[in-house]
Amino acid sequence: MTTPCSGSEMVEVFAQRRGLIETLATEPATQAELGERAGVSRPTAHRAINQLEDLGLVRATDSRYQLTEFGHEALAQHQEHLDTLDRLCRLTVAQQQIDPDLSLRSPILDGCDVSLSQQYAIDSASHSNKEIIENAVRVYTVLDGFTVNYFTGHLEGSVSEEVVMIVSDSHLDGLLATYREPIEELFDTEYFKLYRTEQPIPYSVTVAETEDQAYGILLTHADGRVKASVRNHSPKAVAWARERFDHYYDSAIRVDQDQVQ
Repeated sequence: MTTPCSGSEMVEVFAQRRGLIETLATEPATQAELGERAGVSRPTAHRAINQLEDLGLVRATDSRYQLTEFGHEALAQHQEHLDTLDRLCRLTVAQQQIDPDLSLRSPILDGCDVSLSQQYAIDSASHSNKEIIENAVRVYTVLDGFTVNYFTGHLEGSVSEEVVMIVSDSHLDGLLATYREPIEELFDTEYFKLYRTEQPIPYSVTVAETEDQAYGILLTHADGRVKASVRNHSPKAVAWARERFDHYYDSAIRVDQDQVQ
């Protein structure tokens, strides 16, 4: 490479030649071998090699071509860029399902783990949160929907947790009718507190604190399953989730055990 190439030029080259570049990243090849491995004609392989050599991505040694150090680094950066865009696309889907007004730059979304539901996997979007919540010592949660795991998970742990749960008035009767037995068992543990609120709950917010780490978790439900989930353990994200929980908790009304029985 005799003159510097631009980033936009690199993007265009990788869009056109990614398969060939990845083939050379695996092991060196002659032009004929490269064409065969990448499934392109020899003339195409020849033109690609010349282009990649001009850009300093490839060099020849004894008629075999391989990526230069620059080529390997450019490929790694390109893949990282694609991974970032893939994650952004998935995050945007989760954001739209959870709350379209929630900024992508919100602390809870900045660097979060994203899970989306899969058509034939029940609660696949919330599965990654299950172990965290079951092993937490404190769980503060505002729920817009329910599955039985939200209650039995707290009963299966060997260590008593502090569990504070807030539900909307519109969901309370259905919740008690459907999950009365595990909720009664939770009340018997004396570490469970249930609250109701008049405020609408557009999506679930949970703060789960384990012995080593605190997490902020957002979920949204539909048809008895979780549609999307984001989880973040940064201090700013946890503080954001706790602030959302407190917003409901400050005006919530305690549900007594007698109201459940």
